Amino acid sequence: MKTLSAFLFIWMISVQLCLAQATKPALDTDSTFRRALQEIRYPELRRLAQQTTIVFVQFTLTPQGKVTQIKYLNEDEVDNPFVYEVQQIVEQLPTLPALYAGEYVLPVGFESENSQGKKRLTKEDRAALARTFVQLTRARVLLSEVYVPASNW
Repeated sequence: MKTLSAFLFIWMISVQLCLAQATKPALDTDSTFRRALQEIRYPELRRLAQQTTIVFVQFTLTPQGKVTQIKYLNEDEVDNPFVYEVQQIVEQLPTLPALYAGEYVLPVGFESENSQGKKRLTKEDRAALARTFVQLTRARVLLSEVYVPASNW
């Protein structure tokens, strides 16, 4: 009986501690961050060739709100024009609030429809691919994919 009482007491304390912790605001919800990412454009020659890809960008947001330690995780597998388009925006991101400090992986998907009007990767395939990159890099947060349609030019 004493063991059960002790277990229940510890369990109640741990539940209260978990519920009492404040949730960290998500960078995904920051309008300045999302607005800046909307400036990414589809490379014109790749759009005409109907090429699609996902660029994975890992970066650290410092407590001062600066984006540092930018790495393009799949740079070797992606055509340079796609990386260049992402690089132009990510490296020029404005100073963000310090409460978002941390390490992130941002998937940027460039998608065009093939001649039958179908997309090449399903939403589930894209999400699984993104989770794989986060697990491999041990980054703390996977951001929502930035979708860049071929018609966005």
